[in-house]
Amino acid sequence: MKVQVVLGKTNVLTAMEKDCDAEVNNICSQMTAILKANGRDTAIVREVKKTYTDKKAELKQELIRQTYSGGDGSGSAGHWLYDRLE
Repeated sequence: MKVQVVLGKTNVLTAMEKDCDAEVNNICSQMTAILKANGRDTAIVREVKKTYTDKKAELKQELIRQTYSGGDGSGSAGHWLYDRLE
């Protein structure tokens, strides 16, 4: 059942991911412009992008694992996700 729900929402989830990616890219572009305008190093922007990409990949992998894990009724997958909402 979990898999069917996730697969049914693939387009929505993909759109949300693209929105987040665009927002991070926009923030990074603004940071780059501000840093360059002030004669500062932009290495931090590369670090931000790498951290975002790495964390996103980790989260996606864990969500996939949670989606395909056994449905024992314990609610652990739901609790895992709820604990990470901010």
